Amino acid sequence: MGKYLILTMLLFSLDRLAAEVLSFSDLYQLSLRNSRDIKSYEFQTESQQELVKQAKSKLYPKINFASYYKISDQQLNSTYSFNTDQRIKQTLNSNTISIEQLIYDKSVYSGISIEEMKSELSRMELELKKQELAQELFKVYLDILKSKNKIDYHRYYLQYTESKLKAIEKKYKLNLANKMDFLEANVDKNSAIVNLNKEDQVFNLNRLKLSRYIGGTEFDLPKVFSDSLSMQHLEIIKNHILDDGANISAGLRLNQARLTMEMRKLEVERAYDTYYPTLGMSASYSQYDTDTPTTDSQYDVSQQLMINLKLPLYSGGYLSSTLSQAKLALMAANETFLSEQEQAALIYDELLLKFNSAIETIQIYNGAIESAKLYVKALEQGYNHQLRSIIELEEAKSKLAQVEYQYIDSLYEMIDAYIGLLILTNKFDNIYLLDDLIT
Repeated sequence: MGKYLILTMLLFSLDRLAAEVLSFSDLYQLSLRNSRDIKSYEFQTESQQELVKQAKSKLYPKINFASYYKISDQQLNSTYSFNTDQRIKQTLNSNTISIEQLIYDKSVYSGISIEEMKSELSRMELELKKQELAQELFKVYLDILKSKNKIDYHRYYLQYTESKLKAIEKKYKLNLANKMDFLEANVDKNSAIVNLNKEDQVFNLNRLKLSRYIGGTEFDLPKVFSDSLSMQHLEIIKNHILDDGANISAGLRLNQARLTMEMRKLEVERAYDTYYPTLGMSASYSQYDTDTPTTDSQYDVSQQLMINLKLPLYSGGYLSSTLSQAKLALMAANETFLSEQEQAALIYDELLLKFNSAIETIQIYNGAIESAKLYVKALEQGYNHQLRSIIELEEAKSKLAQVEYQYIDSLYEMIDAYIGLLILTNKFDNIYLLDDLIT
């Protein structure tokens, strides 16, 4: 019996562990592990790093070994021999080791710098995709919380309309209410049922979306409190944003545009570099082994050293076109950077205004919730003493749920603005500050 009790308690504990309230940080980490898009960008970033290695490899010597074995059977031409029936049969084995080394090529060095910048741009794109994923994820999570509160509101409002309908129905039977009042109350009740069912469907859909983001991990929904502790956390988040200031120059999107502009400058430089000569060296050592030496294979050993100089003289306009294209790309990148700079400043001001407005609204709704709770409590006491009707109590509960929904809606606006500000200032690591808002 004791073993079964322990096993039952263990299974219950495991079930509780399997479904727990997930913080924003937990959700973010789970979504990163389960996102195929993020994995794809991670592979792309690693792939770009290999291109840097490939560009750098041009600076190092290239050593090769070649070997071949040849069997030939040839009949001499009469021009070279009176004996036209003479044939030469030969076997030839050759082994060669060669080395090539670049000595001077300006375009190689600029090419390496370009590939390094592309690698950094790829890393920035990966981080941006992670931040965009977090935005999408948290919106879905907050949509669930909003929907949950809206369901509570619709449920309380349905109870209110049902109580109101019953009261009017009694009055109608006693000729104390007209048919129009009865029909109106019935419509209100049916509308409440429809709205509750609709919101329930929205809730289930968003929950399914979130589950897919986090790989099907079981989770419970948190309770969002509007209390003094929550207000303290909001103040901490607000002070953190204000202390950082408008450091939008650190944002990844803006830095991407800046780095792209620098890369375009290097591409112009590389286009100029193609006008310079290139210098290289190659050397080889070969050994031959044959049973019948001939004029074209008369060596036992061959050693060669070659200096290669290449000077571009004419390429049909290719080099000048490449230079023009690089300059135009630089002009485009400069315009993009200036546009991103202006957009970042504009978006920052909008998000900061939205953030501060949401904070103020949350504080107002916090007081409204406290008042609504006191009102519900007073009505419950009045109802228990038969001083208030059930209709008044149900109406008060529905209004409390409505204010709580508006509180969550404002919280949604604040968090959305906060995440946007973190992205703009490249302070996304501070996302953990949101964890204390929900428990």
